[in-house]
Amino acid sequence: MKRKVIQLAGKTLVVSLPSKWAEKYNIKKGDELELEDKKGILNIVLEKKRELERKIELDITDLSVPLVWYFINSAYISGANEIRIIFNTKYLEDYKRNKIEIMSLLNDICSKLIGLEITTQSKSSCVLTEITSIKEGEQIQVLKRLFFSVISMGDDIIEAAKNKDTGVLKNIFISRDVNINKLSNYLLKHIVSTQDETNKGFVIYVVKQLEEMGDIFNFISEQILSYNKKIPQELLEICSEVIEEVRLTQNIFFDFKKDKLIEFHRKRREIKDKIKKTKLKELDVIKILSALKSIVNMCMEIISVRMVDEYKSE
Repeated sequence: MKRKVIQLAGKTLVVSLPSKWAEKYNIKKGDELELEDKKGILNIVLEKKRELERKIELDITDLSVPLVWYFINSAYISGANEIRIIFNTKYLEDYKRNKIEIMSLLNDICSKLIGLEITTQSKSSCVLTEITSIKEGEQIQVLKRLFFSVISMGDDIIEAAKNKDTGVLKNIFISRDVNINKLSNYLLKHIVSTQDETNKGFVIYVVKQLEEMGDIFNFISEQILSYNKKIPQELLEICSEVIEEVRLTQNIFFDFKKDKLIEFHRKRREIKDKIKKTKLKELDVIKILSALKSIVNMCMEIISVRMVDEYKSE
């Protein structure tokens, strides 16, 4: 949208605010707005202490269990502070047509979404309320924690595979990916609802790549669990190299250096060559190798968008 600049009292220049934007954020006469000059872009920022309330109402009566999860998760990520759930039945069906109690389902969903709690409840409705959120300036720390969680998951899979520790592998398969998803959704919620549009799409893309990486590591742990033979040493070595590539991706993302980038591309070529030339031909092993190749490609995607961001900011 375009706005015409108006001159008032000598040197004072004035630009009007779009009425729909002002109404959305409850801007009134006398309110103070903060202006940030970012290389030719003037950002208008609301007062730091102002909390923007977003309330959403969802009727889940005719939904299946998976759809309830998708609806509530989407509302959560969109930045809703309060989600009112309406229903006229006590049970819903999952994909196997098993009956699941609604309140038990909602409690389970809340346990997977950081900061969301059931605060009020009746026979036909309940309210899910955000009780905590990422504070200003903490986003980078949460993103580092997400990287660490993915890398640590990979490290533990390798260690468990070497030691044939099925207990650790089962724990990884059951809970670790859930924790990564919780952290990803928590971060996405903050990014989507933040007022600053700078690099929003870039960070969302990286978070989704890391979340998908967690899903792939989860798949690998499942494949290793079901593999009844000794894990080939060559496969373990390739797994270790892929995890080191993820670790290097993290280093470059937070500390962009040309020499690290050169090392990243060298190791990427080496890993892809080893996967291409391997003589491991069992179907289960090929599935794991294919998953590892996908992780390497995701690392490249993260590095690519990081490079664009680096040169865009110069």
